[in-house]
Amino acid sequence: MKFGFNMLLWTGHVTMEHVPIFKELKKTGYDGVEFPIFEGTPDHYARLGDVLDKIGLERTTVSVLGAGHNPLSPDKAQQKAAVERAKWAIDCTAALGAPILAGPMHSE
Repeated sequence: MKFGFNMLLWTGHVTMEHVPIFKELKKTGYDGVEFPIFEGTPDHYARLGDVLDKIGLERTTVSVLGAGHNPLSPDKAQQKAAVERAKWAIDCTAALGAPILAGPMHSE
């Protein structure tokens, strides 16, 4: 069994300022961390993934589509926005090196 810690306890947007927290979680015995993916770029998450690799922490992500990104809306613009938002979350997750993107992706 593995144990992880959701970074939402500290923030909705993980940055390099949270590296000391990663180190403490690893020292405490956690195997990984879960990142909220609400903002940022794939490059941002790639840099954080490199840090997690050095520390030895696994990672997963969690995200939502958000307001105006309803894939079931009759509005074609909202449908397109939902697909683009989902692709962005997948790209950020992949850049972080996370094998799992959790939801509730359907939620605003």
